[in-house]
Amino acid sequence: MAAWNVQTFGLSKANLLNPNQDKAEILKLIATVVRRYDVVVIQEVRGRDLRAITALMSLLNPITRSRPMRLKKTIPHPRRFKPRDNRLGANSAKRQNGCTSSSVYDHRESEPLPQGQQYQERYVYIYKTSTVKFLGDYQYPESNNKFVRPPFAARFKAVTESFDFVMIPLHAKPGSGITVLEINALADVVNTPCMEYPVLDNRLSERLVAGHGTPSHRD
Repeated sequence: MAAWNVQTFGLSKANLLNPNQDKAEILKLIATVVRRYDVVVIQEVRGRDLRAITALMSLLNPITRSRPMRLKKTIPHPRRFKPRDNRLGANSAKRQNGCTSSSVYDHRESEPLPQGQQYQERYVYIYKTSTVKFLGDYQYPESNNKFVRPPFAARFKAVTESFDFVMIPLHAKPGSGITVLEINALADVVNTPCMEYPVLDNRLSERLVAGHGTPSHRD
């Protein structure tokens, strides 16, 4: 598993604005890296319609793409993961993003964060369906005012093993004071979903974006 800040992953980096060969190679390289992992959570995904993710998924699933992706609504639910059946319907034969159940890769995305701001980005999980099964997600509520981009947790089950795991990515805000406060608040995030949805294996995927020397060693 991995957490990867692709840095402003939007139309330009996905070769959807002024297409050229160099940008096409960048997108292919991103797809190559994603294929190394069973689960990758990509940070700093831009664009309300997620066309960059659509382009990436088309490279990962060149055959199974069937129709344009439609966005899914993620509603914060304090202290509880939303199970898969409540999100898509127990009898859904196809995912809303146009990938069939036999897709090699699938994905889940957060709402644009922070809400109500001009600059917004998303967390997007891309996972290999042959090795992991998506079980539910959890958006830490912005109303707690502890994060600029609140973590978006997801729970998975290893297909061939007898354990579940939770990933909790954080794209921390640069700046020593803010970064330290967000790091300190991660304990609250870990405890919140796990108290209501116990799992056998919890892992914290943390990607801190800050300049050199922030936060300090003392912090």
